[in-house]
Amino acid sequence: MLFFAFTIGIHDLFFLILSLVLIVSVYIMFFLLVASISLCSFWLIQVWPLRPVITAAFLLLGGQSFPLQVLPYSLQWLIYNPFSLAGNQLTLLVLKRLTHKDVLLDIALSCIWSFILIITMKLTWTKGLKSYEGVGG
Repeated sequence: MLFFAFTIGIHDLFFLILSLVLIVSVYIMFFLLVASISLCSFWLIQVWPLRPVITAAFLLLGGQSFPLQVLPYSLQWLIYNPFSLAGNQLTLLVLKRLTHKDVLLDIALSCIWSFILIITMKLTWTKGLKSYEGVGG
Protein backbone atom coordinates (compact mmCIF):
# COMPACT_ATOMS: atom_id res chain seq x y z
CA MET A 1 0.00 0.00 0.00
CA LEU A 2 2.82 2.39 0.78
CA PHE A 3 4.50 1.47 -2.50
CA PHE A 4 1.30 2.44 -4.32
CA ALA A 5 1.15 5.74 -2.42
CA PHE A 6 4.73 6.71 -3.23
CA THR A 7 4.59 5.41 -6.80
CA ILE A 8 1.75 7.69 -7.82
CA GLY A 9 2.71 10.43 -5.42
CA ILE A 10 -0.26 10.31 -3.10
CA HIS A 11 0.45 11.96 0.23
CA ASP A 12 -3.15 12.45 1.30
CA LEU A 13 -4.45 9.39 3.22
CA PHE A 14 -8.06 10.06 2.23
CA PHE A 15 -7.12 10.23 -1.45
CA LEU A 16 -5.14 7.01 -1.08
CA ILE A 17 -8.16 5.23 0.37
CA LEU A 18 -10.41 6.65 -2.34
CA SER A 19 -7.94 5.50 -4.99
CA LEU A 20 -7.87 1.96 -3.63
CA VAL A 21 -11.68 1.88 -3.46
CA LEU A 22 -11.78 3.10 -7.07
CA ILE A 23 -9.36 0.42 -8.22
CA VAL A 24 -11.32 -2.37 -6.50
CA SER A 25 -14.72 -1.10 -7.69
CA VAL A 26 -13.50 -0.72 -11.27
CA TYR A 27 -12.04 -4.23 -11.33
CA ILE A 28 -15.30 -5.67 -9.99
CA MET A 29 -17.24 -3.68 -12.60
CA PHE A 30 -14.95 -4.82 -15.42
CA PHE A 31 -15.28 -8.45 -14.31
CA LEU A 32 -19.06 -8.10 -14.41
CA LEU A 33 -18.82 -6.51 -17.86
CA VAL A 34 -16.73 -9.32 -19.32
CA ALA A 35 -18.86 -11.95 -17.57
CA SER A 36 -22.07 -10.48 -18.96
CA ILE A 37 -20.58 -10.34 -22.46
CA SER A 38 -19.44 -13.94 -22.12
CA LEU A 39 -23.03 -15.00 -21.44
CA CYS A 40 -23.58 -14.53 -25.17
CA SER A 41 -22.15 -18.05 -25.42
CA PHE A 42 -25.67 -19.34 -24.75
CA TRP A 43 -26.62 -18.27 -28.26
CA LEU A 44 -23.31 -18.38 -30.12
CA ILE A 45 -21.78 -21.60 -31.36
CA GLN A 46 -18.27 -20.19 -31.54
CA VAL A 47 -17.35 -17.52 -29.03
CA TRP A 48 -13.73 -16.92 -30.02
CA PRO A 49 -14.65 -13.91 -32.23
CA LEU A 50 -15.84 -12.08 -29.11
CA ARG A 51 -12.30 -11.65 -27.81
CA PRO A 52 -11.01 -9.37 -30.60
CA VAL A 53 -14.27 -7.42 -30.52
CA ILE A 54 -13.95 -6.84 -26.76
CA THR A 55 -10.28 -5.93 -27.18
CA ALA A 56 -11.10 -3.43 -29.94
CA ALA A 57 -13.89 -1.91 -27.85
CA PHE A 58 -11.54 -1.60 -24.88
CA LEU A 59 -8.86 0.05 -27.01
CA LEU A 60 -11.26 2.53 -28.60
CA LEU A 61 -13.73 3.23 -25.81
CA GLY A 62 -11.22 2.78 -23.01
CA GLY A 63 -8.93 5.55 -24.14
CA GLN A 64 -6.01 3.26 -24.90
CA SER A 65 -5.78 4.16 -28.61
CA PHE A 66 -6.21 7.88 -28.03
CA PRO A 67 -7.06 9.98 -24.99
CA LEU A 68 -10.79 10.47 -24.62
CA GLN A 69 -10.25 13.99 -23.30
CA VAL A 70 -9.49 15.20 -26.86
CA LEU A 71 -12.98 14.32 -28.06
CA PRO A 72 -15.34 17.21 -28.82
CA TYR A 73 -17.75 18.30 -26.11
CA SER A 74 -20.65 16.46 -27.76
CA LEU A 75 -18.80 13.14 -27.26
CA GLN A 76 -17.48 13.74 -23.74
CA TRP A 77 -20.12 11.36 -22.38
CA LEU A 78 -17.90 8.51 -23.67
CA ILE A 79 -15.61 9.14 -20.70
CA TYR A 80 -18.24 7.53 -18.47
CA ASN A 81 -18.51 4.15 -20.22
CA PRO A 82 -17.23 1.03 -18.41
CA PHE A 83 -14.27 0.57 -20.74
CA SER A 84 -13.13 4.12 -20.03
CA LEU A 85 -13.46 3.63 -16.28
CA ALA A 86 -11.25 0.54 -16.51
CA GLY A 87 -8.69 2.02 -18.87
CA ASN A 88 -8.65 5.79 -19.16
CA GLN A 89 -9.63 6.77 -15.63
CA LEU A 90 -7.20 4.38 -13.93
CA THR A 91 -4.45 5.70 -16.20
CA LEU A 92 -5.35 9.25 -15.21
CA LEU A 93 -5.24 8.18 -11.56
CA VAL A 94 -1.69 6.90 -11.94
CA LEU A 95 -0.72 10.07 -13.84
CA LYS A 96 -2.04 12.18 -10.92
CA ARG A 97 -4.63 13.93 -13.08
CA LEU A 98 -7.73 13.09 -11.02
CA THR A 99 -9.05 15.20 -8.18
CA HIS A 100 -10.96 13.96 -5.13
CA LYS A 101 -14.17 14.89 -6.92
CA ASP A 102 -13.18 12.92 -10.04
CA VAL A 103 -12.33 9.83 -7.99
CA LEU A 104 -15.64 10.01 -6.10
CA LEU A 105 -17.52 10.39 -9.39
CA ASP A 106 -15.68 7.41 -10.87
CA ILE A 107 -16.46 5.28 -7.81
CA ALA A 108 -20.14 6.20 -8.09
CA LEU A 109 -20.16 5.46 -11.82
CA SER A 110 -18.47 2.10 -11.37
CA CYS A 111 -21.05 1.18 -8.72
CA ILE A 112 -23.90 2.24 -11.02
CA TRP A 113 -22.40 0.26 -13.93
CA SER A 114 -21.90 -2.74 -11.62
CA PHE A 115 -25.57 -2.60 -10.60
CA ILE A 116 -26.67 -2.39 -14.25
CA LEU A 117 -24.37 -5.27 -15.19
CA ILE A 118 -25.60 -7.47 -12.33
CA ILE A 119 -29.18 -6.98 -13.51
CA THR A 120 -28.11 -7.67 -17.10
CA MET A 121 -26.30 -10.83 -16.04
CA LYS A 122 -29.29 -12.13 -14.08
CA LEU A 123 -31.67 -11.51 -16.97
CA THR A 124 -29.28 -12.99 -19.53
CA TRP A 125 -28.56 -16.01 -17.35
CA THR A 126 -32.25 -16.73 -16.83
CA LYS A 127 -33.07 -16.32 -20.51
CA GLY A 128 -29.99 -18.29 -21.54
CA LEU A 129 -30.81 -21.28 -19.34
CA LYS A 130 -34.22 -21.53 -21.00
CA SER A 131 -32.68 -21.71 -24.46
CA TYR A 132 -29.58 -23.76 -23.59
CA GLU A 133 -29.08 -27.00 -25.48
CA GLY A 134 -26.20 -29.15 -24.30
CA VAL A 135 -24.52 -31.26 -26.94
CA GLY A 136 -21.65 -33.66 -26.74
CA GLY A 137 -20.93 -36.09 -24.09
